[in-house]
Amino acid sequence: MEHALHNVGQSSTTSLPTQVHRREKCENEHRLGLPENGSTSATDIPGSNKSVDFHGPLPPIDEGKHAWLFCLSACVFEIFIWGWNNTYGIFQEHYSTHPPFDTSSAASISTIGTASLGIQHIGMLVFVLFLQRYPEYIKASVWFSLVLCVGSLLLSSFATKLWQMIVLQGVTFGIGSGLLYSPILIWLPEWFLAKRGLAGGLIFAGGGAGGFIFPLALGALLDKVEFRWTLRIWAIMFGLCCGVGLFGIKARIPVRKPTPERPRQPLFPKDLSFMKTPVFFCLTTITIVQSSGLFPVSIFISTYTSSLSSAALPSKLVLALFNAATGIFFIIFGRLCDSFPYPYVIMGSGLGCAVAVFVLWGFATSLPWIFAFTIVFGGLGGAFPAVWPTAATEVGGTRDDITTIAFGWFTVVQGVMSIVGPIIAATLHDTKNEEKTRYGAFGYRNVEIFIDLNLGCPQEAARDGHYGAYLLVSSMANSFTVPVSAKLRLCQPQPKTLELAQQLEASGASWITLHARTVSARRRRQGAADLSEVKRLKEHLRVPIISNGNVRVFDDLQNNLEYTGADGLMVGETLLGNPCIFAGIVPDPVDISLEYIDICKEYPGTTMTTVQNHVRHFIEFQCQRRPWYSKFRSALKATNSIESIESLLMYKVERWRGRPARGTNGEELEEADSTDEEPSRQHIAESIDLF
Repeated sequence: MEHALHNVGQSSTTSLPTQVHRREKCENEHRLGLPENGSTSATDIPGSNKSVDFHGPLPPIDEGKHAWLFCLSACVFEIFIWGWNNTYGIFQEHYSTHPPFDTSSAASISTIGTASLGIQHIGMLVFVLFLQRYPEYIKASVWFSLVLCVGSLLLSSFATKLWQMIVLQGVTFGIGSGLLYSPILIWLPEWFLAKRGLAGGLIFAGGGAGGFIFPLALGALLDKVEFRWTLRIWAIMFGLCCGVGLFGIKARIPVRKPTPERPRQPLFPKDLSFMKTPVFFCLTTITIVQSSGLFPVSIFISTYTSSLSSAALPSKLVLALFNAATGIFFIIFGRLCDSFPYPYVIMGSGLGCAVAVFVLWGFATSLPWIFAFTIVFGGLGGAFPAVWPTAATEVGGTRDDITTIAFGWFTVVQGVMSIVGPIIAATLHDTKNEEKTRYGAFGYRNVEIFIDLNLGCPQEAARDGHYGAYLLVSSMANSFTVPVSAKLRLCQPQPKTLELAQQLEASGASWITLHARTVSARRRRQGAADLSEVKRLKEHLRVPIISNGNVRVFDDLQNNLEYTGADGLMVGETLLGNPCIFAGIVPDPVDISLEYIDICKEYPGTTMTTVQNHVRHFIEFQCQRRPWYSKFRSALKATNSIESIESLLMYKVERWRGRPARGTNGEELEEADSTDEEPSRQHIAESIDLF
C-alpha cells in the first residue's frame, strides 16, 4: 500500500511544470474563448453583471499582490468561520454547566456544534456546484450568507430552549457559513497551482489562529457577561471582519455571461471517471477514518481537562493549544505537500495521532500530559486537510471545476464524520465513571480506544502494507521492554478471527486475548461466548491464548480452561459482583460491600459515583431479582456520602432481606436466623487475599 501511495503521489510534485504550462495555455482559449494575448473585457466586482473594458494580461498565478490578497482575505474567513467552529468546546462546557441548558445531556448539547460542522462541510459541495453553474450570483450569495450568519448568532443569544440553539447556532449558522466560504474553494485553483499546497496551508492556518485566540477571548467573555452578550459581541465582530474580507475574495479569471456558443457549465459534470481513480478512492477512505477520530477529541478535550482541574483557565488553554498547533502544522503540511509526495504526510499524520492517543491521552492524569497530547494531536491530526488541495489537483488535473468538486467532496466526507464520530464517542463515554484511573480516566477509556483504532486503520490494505493498527502493535513490540498484548472480539465472518490473530502474532504480540463475542454483543445477555473460537486460536497459534467469556461461577473457570485449552482466563463483569470468584467463594453481598467501604475510608479519594457503582454491583450480583432491589437502586442513588451508603446497607438492606439491622461496628442488633449460615467478614477478607 505504501508503494502504491508513493506512486500515486509522485505526479503531484513531478508534473507541476507541465500543468502550469497547460493551464496558462488553455485559460483564455477554453474558459473565455479569447486569444492567447489575454485581451479581454473584465468585471471589476466578482459576480457582477456589469462589465468594463479591461485590456491586458490576467493577474499572475502563484504570485503577485492580487494572489496573496486573495490568500489573506480567505485566511480572514477561515479565522472567523472555522476558528469559531474550533471554539465550540468552550460553549459546550458553558452550556452544560449554566442555565438554561444545564439540564440537557452532554450528547444533546454537542448536537449544536456537530450540526453546524456537518452542515458546513456537506453543504459546501452543493453550494459549489450551484455557484459554478451560476457564477453571476456569487456576489449576492456571499452578502446574503453573511447577513444569515450574523442574524443567526444574534437570534441565538435570545434562545431559552436547546432546540432553538440547535436550529440557530447549529443549522442556520452552518448553512450561512458554508455558503459564505464556498467562493474560496471555487477560486483557489485559479490563483494558485505550483504553490497551491502552501496557499491552502496558509488559509487553513487561519482556523488554527482563530481557534487559539477565541477560546481565551470568548471564554473570558463567557465568564464575565454570560453567553447571551458573548454571542451578540461575536456577531458584530464576525459581520465587520468578514465584510471587509469580502473585498479581497475575487476571481482571477473574469466571470462571463453564458452565450449560445458557450452555455453554462452543467450542474454536475457528465464525466465522473475521476471518482473511480485510486487517488479519489484512497483519500475518501482515509478522510472517513481520520475524521471519525479527530472531531471527538476537539469536542471533548475541554470537558476532559476540566475533570483534571477545577480552574477555568486550563480547559480554555487546552483548546487554544489544540488549535494553535493545528494552524502551525497546516503551513508545514502545505509546504511539504508542494515539495514531497503527500502520501508521506498522510502516513506521518495517522501514525503520530494513533500513538498520541494511545500513550499521551491514555495516561493523561495531569495537566502536562494533556497539554502535550493536545499539541501533538492538534498538529498532526487537525492539519490533515492540508493534503486536500494537492490531492484534489491530482484528481482534477487541468480542470479546475473537477479539482473544486473533489475538494468539496472531501469536505462532505469530513462533515458526515464530524457528526457521526462525536455521536459514537458520546455513546462510548461512561459519564457515570468519574474515577481518575491510571489509564483512560473519567470514563474516557472506550472513547480513546475508538479514536485510536480509527486512526490506526485496520483495513486489509493496511495490514498488507504493515501500517495502521498492525504497525502500532509492531512498533510497540519492537520498541518497548515490556510485553505487548492484544485483545480482540470475534470478527464477521468468524473465520476472519483466526486470520486477524495470526497477523497480530506476526506483528509481535506476546499473547492474545479473545473475548469470544461479536462487537455488537455488548452484554452477556446477547448470547453466550463462542468458546470454540478460543479453542481454534489455541490450536493454530504459538503465543499464549487467554480466554474471556462465559464465567459466572467458580465451576465455569475450570470448564472453560478444560474445553479451550487456553493458557489463562480473563474475567471482567463477574468480578464486579463477586471479587472472590477465584477462591471459590460467594460472599454475603452486604459483608463485601461494607468491607469495600472500609477500604475506601482507609484510602480516601474515591469518588461517590465509583463507590455507588461498586456497591450496586455487589448487591445486584445476588439480589437483582428480589422485589426490593429497585427500592435499593433509588435509595443508593440518593446517597451523598460513604456514611449514608454504609447506613443504607446496615439498616434498610438488611431489613429488606428479612434480617436484623446491624450496629455501627457491623454486629447484628438482633440474633440472625441460625439456619442462615453466612461467611464472616474476616473470611471474605481471606478470600480476597487469595484472589
